Amino acid sequence: TGSTQTNPSYYTEDQRTVMEECRKLHGSIMPLNDKIRGPLAPHSDQGTALPFVLLLGNHSSGKSSFINHVLGRSIQTTGVAPTDDSFTIIAPGPTDRDQDGPAVIGDPDLGFGPLRQFGPTL
Repeated sequence: TGSTQTNPSYYTEDQRTVMEECRKLHGSIMPLNDKIRGPLAPHSDQGTALPFVLLLGNHSSGKSSFINHVLGRSIQTTGVAPTDDSFTIIAPGPTDRDQDGPAVIGDPDLGFGPLRQFGPTL
């Protein structure tokens, strides 16, 4: 099911199943998207290897604490003062990596290239 890019060996069987179901869901909504000229690009299912969750909230509302709790380890810095003013991409992989915006946008396997339109200082 899927390519090596979307199903690396370090993904669990459950993760591969969820990703396959997301691909099926994407395929089922594309005809409607095309009919109503919706926001999804024609090959948007091929842009990234993972389904995404966007977590938004007010300052000090517990977003980082929630992420750390769900993942069972300290990924995001927490505190009363603002601790993060950028995007964080958390994805499964064999090691932790910290990349700046231009590196993430420049990596064709991640699928964030279209964000270039918002400027070079992401």
